[in-house]
Amino acid sequence: IYYDTLVIKILDSQKFTALVEDMTLQHRHSLEVSLHEAIDTELAGLKQRTEQIDQGIHAQVRQEIDLVKQMLKVNSDKVTKENENLREVNRQEVDKLKDNLALLEAQLHNLANAPSGRSTTNQEVEGEANDNPQVQSLTTGLVTLTSRLGHLESKLPQVKSQIESCCNNKPDLRVELESRLEQILSNFSSPAVQTVTSLFVDREDFQADRQNIDLQLNMLRDSMIEKVKSESDSMNTKIEELRTALKERKNEVKDEIEPASDLAQTLRQSEYVEEIVKAALAKYDADKTGLFDFALESAGGSILSTRCTESYEGSSAVLSVMGVPIWWETNNPRSILQPGMAPGQCWAFRGSTGAVVVKLSATIIVKAVSIEHISLRSTPDGQISSAPKAMTLSGINGEDIFPLANFTYEKSGDPVQTFSFQSQRKLDTVELNVLSNHGHPDYTCIYRFRVHGDPAEDDKIH
Repeated sequence: IYYDTLVIKILDSQKFTALVEDMTLQHRHSLEVSLHEAIDTELAGLKQRTEQIDQGIHAQVRQEIDLVKQMLKVNSDKVTKENENLREVNRQEVDKLKDNLALLEAQLHNLANAPSGRSTTNQEVEGEANDNPQVQSLTTGLVTLTSRLGHLESKLPQVKSQIESCCNNKPDLRVELESRLEQILSNFSSPAVQTVTSLFVDREDFQADRQNIDLQLNMLRDSMIEKVKSESDSMNTKIEELRTALKERKNEVKDEIEPASDLAQTLRQSEYVEEIVKAALAKYDADKTGLFDFALESAGGSILSTRCTESYEGSSAVLSVMGVPIWWETNNPRSILQPGMAPGQCWAFRGSTGAVVVKLSATIIVKAVSIEHISLRSTPDGQISSAPKAMTLSGINGEDIFPLANFTYEKSGDPVQTFSFQSQRKLDTVELNVLSNHGHPDYTCIYRFRVHGDPAEDDKIH
């Protein structure tokens, strides 16, 4: 085996070049697919991280809202409790003052109605009051209590107004919540604001990051394409170098290779010719067609009818005894079902049209028929004008006759000509109709008629 020659032929082959190009395209396609998969994976991860950040922000905001609600509730409860305490203190103070006032009035009334030995005038009473320390003390306490009572009564409307204002003007939860959120968001030192700021970016930063990612992806794509292109160019360069080196090597060993190559070529041609000859001989041994003939008489085929076709009687060999003919050879329609192919061993019928009905050796699905006539070289004048030309084949099933194929026997073709067609009918009887011949005015000859096909499943003969 001359490996150099083999390698040169492989490299010069268009199939090898196409294979290398196809492998390069496949490698490039696989790289592009990997790039797209990496981009899709990165985008999916970015989307997932964004969703997680959104969920975290929502949870933070909900916690802040719940905290504000709780604080508002505590403040509201505290204000309500303080209002109730203030109201209770005021009520207790007023009750206490009322009790002191009632006590002082009772003491004053007792002093005014106290029993005495003589009647006194106002001046005398005042004189006694001035002289009595207890009366002076009571009078002073009464004046003080009266002053305090007047002061408290003057403040009572203001206290009532504050209580009513406090009870009637409870803080609006929504307004307080919005105010609280505004305070939280405006306070950059708030933990929630710091968390949001650390997790999210503004639109400009997001667009910048996105453009940066797109730029990186484009750079990666360009680098991968450039890499594939460089690898392809490198591979092509190496192939060209290898091809050049092999061509040089081919020129160096050409004188040594050519004789051996010619010998190998001759041997291969001889082997090829031998195979062809063997195949031709095997086909010739298989009835010249390589197909089984279901019309062969020795295999069970038979002639059922020739319709109205008249056989042509010509001169033939005669066997006589003492001048008396006792046997002479005649060719009847059975000749077309027998293997003899000597000139004259045929069925001849008058004119250019005729018909014959053949019973097959088995029920088959008819697939083809073969018509055989002697070769041009087997005739003295090199003409076969008595050979049939246009023919039709019909199938017979009981009383039904249906066409199967139309065909023409070419006199310039092979002696055995096979005509194939498509059919699915199971038949055991066929009819051959000859419509014309190749110009003979008196008769037409058929040397051999074969029928080929596939046996029916229920009628296998071997």
